[in-house]
Amino acid sequence: MEIVIKIHEKDYTDIKESEHCGNYSVLYALDAIRNGTPLPKGHGRIIDESKIEVCEWVDVWEERYPKASTDAPTIIEADGGEEDDES
Repeated sequence: MEIVIKIHEKDYTDIKESEHCGNYSVLYALDAIRNGTPLPKGHGRIIDESKIEVCEWVDVWEERYPKASTDAPTIIEADGGEEDDES
């Protein structure tokens, strides 16, 4: 399962870098997991939309539309839709 959570940077750093993180940091992490957003099976690649650049314009029926680059940085790779390996 993949899940997106929001957590304060201090709590994340405390949990990630300390051998003995504070009890409150763990409680905040648990709360963030409870309130997280599960990603659906088979989701596509998750990118930083703000990094998409228009690489050219396309004319369609006398209107101009941007054609965006697909080179935006990947934040989370696409899910193949297979069951998670819980080993």
